[in-house]
Amino acid sequence: MHFAPFFTIAIPTFNRAKMLRACLESIARQTFGDYEVIVTDNASRDETAKIVADSGNTRVKYHRHAKNIGGFLNFIFASQQGQGHVIIIHQDDDFLHPEFLQRCHDCMSRDPGISVYGAATLAGNAVTGYTSRVQPDLTGQGRTDYPLRDEPLVLDGRRMAARFLVSHFINHPAIAFRRSALEQVGGYCTEENCFGDLVTIPKIMAAGKVGYDPRIGGVGQVHANQVSNTMTKQERSAWTGKSFRLQIEVMERFVPEWESLLAAELVAISSPEFLHMLKDTVGFGAPQSFIRILWQKCLDDYPNRLKLLRKLGSRIGIKNTARLLRRMAG
Repeated sequence: MHFAPFFTIAIPTFNRAKMLRACLESIARQTFGDYEVIVTDNASRDETAKIVADSGNTRVKYHRHAKNIGGFLNFIFASQQGQGHVIIIHQDDDFLHPEFLQRCHDCMSRDPGISVYGAATLAGNAVTGYTSRVQPDLTGQGRTDYPLRDEPLVLDGRRMAARFLVSHFINHPAIAFRRSALEQVGGYCTEENCFGDLVTIPKIMAAGKVGYDPRIGGVGQVHANQVSNTMTKQERSAWTGKSFRLQIEVMERFVPEWESLLAAELVAISSPEFLHMLKDTVGFGAPQSFIRILWQKCLDDYPNRLKLLRKLGSRIGIKNTARLLRRMAG
């Protein structure tokens, strides 16, 4: 009889043999062993196949496409592989904390209603250093010591989906999806030319509960060869704008009350984080319904219109402030 592993770790890759080696080494250090790894190689021309073969981890399986099918399709292919009850789509340049699988297993096993588990991540590299941001106590209890209690929060998924629109508080690599929830919402985003994770994560959140762990779960490497860092300004603008539109479509479908939930979440969002998101939504052409909610927070926070305009001009720029005023006047 065949028993499915608890985890599938799917790694789409292309011509990053050196990074993939370090990635696989971080997985081999996991303290929890009930997992499979599937590397989907997009016809790499380097030593990717050898790196996988030399990993020495019998849990690692290797699939090589006969020809390059494009990074987007390889990512989608990877998300559909394996038999694990929980799937982690792992970038080939990132690392997992040695206890990530154990913590995730314990959290999702205790509550079968959790559709997404995510942990805080470190972003950066060995040269510039790393940064991380841990969320406040989202249970509303105001426990200032909660990050030190070594236990994840279990949160309402629909509420967290709304929060995710303005605060990407969990993301790859330290994020895991219950496979049944991923299938329930139609799988990973299949729209091209957008940031599919930003579209997929909130709809899986809405399918159940969210386990949020303030402990560091992984490292997201920041380097010049990342897709987002190789885009032109026009490409990035088009991708981001499309992602915003698809996010709102997801919310309209899976969380009809998203506007009131978002308005409530904005109360607890820090000013720098809020203004950064406002700059992106205005600059990249987010839907009017989304921007109008953010505009209302501006009015609530700064009743004095002159002070508001000064704040916006200094934080999101004169051009974006002018765009925002034109859209709100329409």
